[in-house]
Amino acid sequence: LKGVARKTLLSYQRCWSKFSCWYNTRASGYSGITVNDICEFLLFLFNSKTPTGGVYSGDALNTFRSAISFFLKLEIPNLGYDPNVTRIFSYFYRSRPSFPRYTVTWDVGRVLRFLAGWHPPASITMKKLTLKTVALVALTSSDRAQTLQALRVDRVSSTPQGLEFVVFDVLKTPRRVGLQGWCAVFRGMPRS
Repeated sequence: LKGVARKTLLSYQRCWSKFSCWYNTRASGYSGITVNDICEFLLFLFNSKTPTGGVYSGDALNTFRSAISFFLKLEIPNLGYDPNVTRIFSYFYRSRPSFPRYTVTWDVGRVLRFLAGWHPPASITMKKLTLKTVALVALTSSDRAQTLQALRVDRVSSTPQGLEFVVFDVLKTPRRVGLQGWCAVFRGMPRS
């Protein structure tokens, strides 16, 4: 249990509770749960409405599968690789494909062209130089705002490779390098 994040465990408990309620209307005890029972439950969810009135996506159903697999890993190891489970998920994803979370994108080149106008560094204000540096660091280092927030000026060092930030914070998407944390390295850029 220590290897599972608290939020994930809470989500799994909600999913397991829903599965338990469904299963207990059909059988008593958990000793006889089969892959077929799990597939029937997933199909039941697929044909049901969510509490908000929507439909269950393939990703939501996969969370239920992961939760059930977590709690039954000794009884049904490798549940996700069972041919019946993979077949039913192929159907789910074909019937209700997932779409990107963000449908609007923006032109990073536009920002870079704007920042290129703030040159040479000696001729711009400290505020503009700071904003340019922060913008370039944000564009090159972070897939999440949390990663950018973890970069601290008091943990930066200048090396022949560039600037290195050592990050000790626990992040949602960790990039561990040894026991001392991970490094974000910013290599020297062309003069603009």
